[in-house]
Amino acid sequence: MISGLYLITDDAPKERLFERVAAALRGGVRLVQYRDKRRSTAEQTRIVRELLALCREHGALLLVNDSAEIAKATGADGVHIGQGDGSVEEARALLGPGKLIGVSTRSLAQARKAEAEGADYIGFGSIFPTRSKDDIEVVGLAALREVRRAVALPIVALGGISAERAGEVVDAGADAVYCGLQNETNARNFPGLNFTPAEVEQSLGYAHARNAKGLLAVNTVPPAGRFALAGLSMGGYVALEIMRQAPGRVSALALLDTSARPDTAQATEGRRNLMQLAETNFPAVIDTLLPRLVHPSRLTDALTVTTNRAIAENVGKDAFLRQQCAMIARIDSRPFLDQIQCPTLVLCGREDVITPIEVHQELFSAIPNSSLTIIEECGHLSTLDRPQQVTDALRKWLLLLNVKPSHVIQPDSAG
Repeated sequence: MISGLYLITDDAPKERLFERVAAALRGGVRLVQYRDKRRSTAEQTRIVRELLALCREHGALLLVNDSAEIAKATGADGVHIGQGDGSVEEARALLGPGKLIGVSTRSLAQARKAEAEGADYIGFGSIFPTRSKDDIEVVGLAALREVRRAVALPIVALGGISAERAGEVVDAGADAVYCGLQNETNARNFPGLNFTPAEVEQSLGYAHARNAKGLLAVNTVPPAGRFALAGLSMGGYVALEIMRQAPGRVSALALLDTSARPDTAQATEGRRNLMQLAETNFPAVIDTLLPRLVHPSRLTDALTVTTNRAIAENVGKDAFLRQQCAMIARIDSRPFLDQIQCPTLVLCGREDVITPIEVHQELFSAIPNSSLTIIEECGHLSTLDRPQQVTDALRKWLLLLNVKPSHVIQPDSAG
């Protein structure tokens, strides 16, 4: 997922570099771009391999600046290329499907070109004045809004963005905000240039998946004030992020067939295999996933099968790929569970093989004011498998809380 804080490294000494990256990862960064204009290719390759292991520990993605060759050799998650530093087509031919390719842009025309060529995201800026580069061109928030309206790609905004101004950059359309970890002298001399390691480590992030409508509901969608929040599967990940960023807005929480854990290495490998398959045969992905999404008894039910297929086809390949990247990059929410103070319903299907019962028991045990409901003969998509039982459980939850159904926010979910 391209969202939140996006770290770009510098060519600091190795020990210092790893200290800064580790601090950023502890602070919630889930996208790291390794940028080094000083070291040899061999040295960079060794460092990328070590950084990749560090990023994997935190469920973060690692991209390599300007070198698809190093990304290929190390198994990094992708490459970021500048204007004149090779093409998306060349990078894709070398890296294959399932890897991220980002492109630096500073105009609407460049952004549209990057999207047409198949980039996965764009970097856009400089949003504000900065002294980090000599050839800087300030584009401003108005240009960012224009690009946001014109392209569907995730946007990483960069250039002069301080912690204080990150919010207005996100409001203008950025999915992620660049944070460079410079030394303390630079941070003092150039206020607003980027964030210090301490600021990043304390940060909870500034935005999560602009396409996740549930998170945007925290600030931009009625109802005003507090509301009840329900999330199924991936929607549960978004709901937990909302709880992390704006707990005071949520009066009650329902977590259905979801997890607070980060992606495992095995799950990530499985997602990448599905992403690769989706590039050439998306219907096969739908068929592959169905037995994991619903109860075995529902596999012969025509309505269940056709409904699941219709939902998947409506989502489409591109959104599916974005969803998989988002789930790969999600953070470990378990450290924050004991801070959830509102009444919480934890619900799962007895035969859920994606987020099994023990995962929900973990949620139930960690969240102070929670209850656990298990739906019998039910798989991962409980609302599709056993809609009446799930509806009854949610209705009971709302009645106990005296919450009107119209005041329930439901983040988009994906199996």
